[in-house]
Amino acid sequence: MSDELKWGVQLKTFVDINRDQYCVSTVDLGGNLLPYAGFETMVFNACDYKIYDYAEFDEFTRRCPTQQQAILGHYSTIDKLIEKLSEDD
Repeated sequence: MSDELKWGVQLKTFVDINRDQYCVSTVDLGGNLLPYAGFETMVFNACDYKIYDYAEFDEFTRRCPTQQQAILGHYSTIDKLIEKLSEDD
């Protein structure tokens, strides 16, 4: 193994809801660092497919220990975001 940092998952999905745009972002927090930090999913405000406000929506922030859980969690977060914000109209 080299000293080079290896990243696993880096997902970004932009979601348009009620004329607003959000980015659901899932990243590998630790690569090969010890202790391993896992993966984190967060939701940010976005516009034109770019994050413009890095203040996350805490209720959607989640951490997962495995790549498989992180991928499933990413898409689950998208579903929850759509459900929650569609109710607010």
